[in-house]
Amino acid sequence: MQGPNRGYRKFIVLAHQRSGSSMIIGSLRRHPQVVGFGELFGRLRIGFNVEGYEEQKHSEAMLNARNAFPIEFLDNYIFSSYPEDKRAVGFKLFPDQLAGPHLRCVWEWIGGQRDLAVIFLTRRNLLATYVSLLVAKETGAYGIRQAAERPSITVSVDLDECLASFREREEYNALARERIAGHQVLELAYEELAADPAAHLVRIQEFLGLDVRPPEITAVRKETRPLSQVIANYEEVRKRLAGTKWAGFLEER
Repeated sequence: MQGPNRGYRKFIVLAHQRSGSSMIIGSLRRHPQVVGFGELFGRLRIGFNVEGYEEQKHSEAMLNARNAFPIEFLDNYIFSSYPEDKRAVGFKLFPDQLAGPHLRCVWEWIGGQRDLAVIFLTRRNLLATYVSLLVAKETGAYGIRQAAERPSITVSVDLDECLASFREREEYNALARERIAGHQVLELAYEELAADPAAHLVRIQEFLGLDVRPPEITAVRKETRPLSQVIANYEEVRKRLAGTKWAGFLEER
């Protein structure tokens, strides 16, 4: 997918797991003016998810090159030249994927790329996020295409691990906001996206300067049950969170 065009909009979808990032990048990928890569900085593989790149997905040589020279990897393989009809090129990034010392330079790169547009996706209910990740790990399904595939299992919450995850996500969000200060940023909460996905996907198209078209949505919300029906030790969780700043997570999804 080569061409003379380097005047496209660079973007990242910056998010945590279970926050709707797959829906966003999946919909953008189906827009003819977008090249939308997946998780480029996964620990064990590079999730290109773009035609013409997939043969490199499990390439040990490519993985080693990305780890050794991450900025060159971005410049040479991702933000290279494309056909004239491409207006936006970007990828999905989870902040914790840059925790390793060899990838911290990517944060510096992001901070210095003032022409980089950032779709910053958060999820207000950190308990729902944590529980959703537990369910996904238990079932092996991180996304579904139809309501009939929704899980019916319950999961037990380790409260110490859960609270540690809350603090970690809050720290990552603070770091992310620091790094993208001064950029053109569209911040969107999962709760807003889930309530009206089509409207917000159109908003994202506008943000990236694309010709607006009806967004293609191939996934449905995986979990609609209240947390009391998903968490096996719900009463224990409720008592532990009572009186804390996180108590409200029990009442909303």
